[in-house]
Amino acid sequence: MGTIQRLEVSDIKKVFDVDISKSKLSRIKGVVKKEEGRLYDYLIGYWKGNYYLIDGFDRFECMPFKPTERITCHVLSIESEAFLYTHILRWLLYHKGCATKDKTYCIEKVIEQLGHQAGCTHIEKETNLPESRINNFLVTDFFPKEFAEKSKLSPATLNQLSALTQLGVSKDLVLKLFHLEFDRVHLRITTTNLPIIKKIIRDDPHSFLALPIHEQLACLEPFLQFRTLLVRYARDDIQRRLQSYQKKAYEYW
Repeated sequence: MGTIQRLEVSDIKKVFDVDISKSKLSRIKGVVKKEEGRLYDYLIGYWKGNYYLIDGFDRFECMPFKPTERITCHVLSIESEAFLYTHILRWLLYHKGCATKDKTYCIEKVIEQLGHQAGCTHIEKETNLPESRINNFLVTDFFPKEFAEKSKLSPATLNQLSALTQLGVSKDLVLKLFHLEFDRVHLRITTTNLPIIKKIIRDDPHSFLALPIHEQLACLEPFLQFRTLLVRYARDDIQRRLQSYQKKAYEYW
């Protein structure tokens, strides 16, 4: 059940730096007064002789605590590292403005400790997150790890991208599409254009796959920036219509 304790701020450690969005922190600062932040009971995990923050990361981040200041904490005795990360994951899942990469990190740490199946079972039991959704946070080893970690794409989107190979597309083409995010920022995969790419390939797979890879990439590139193309088309259309209208008006007068 845990105990209520008054702990010095300097004694409370972070398992890792949780990434809270600036907009969420801004809202918290505007809503939470200093007194409320100090009265709030922070959930702390006690593990291997150390106190770890496992809840209230946004409030804790906003408060100008002094290192020697004592705050009220609900301290839980944590039995394993897996439980430590599971508690943090639970908070991340039920609070908006938290980075997907942090949820992925927690899930990976639990699976690293317990194994994939046992880890998924543990996470589902402790957080109510079903295994089907857990897998959406895990990136396959299809992409180079050093790039996958830097990617702005969610694990779920990366997995959908790698699934293009199920349509007969070569791994080389998928990797080239993936690396566009780093080589040419304006031509990157998004959750919006990925379904369009899938449809293009599905509509005539034989013709598409008959092309060499550089031609396949050239066919798909315009659709990676289709929003920009649509805006450009609309702008040009407005100018054409305006010129036509002005010409008719001039001729009339």
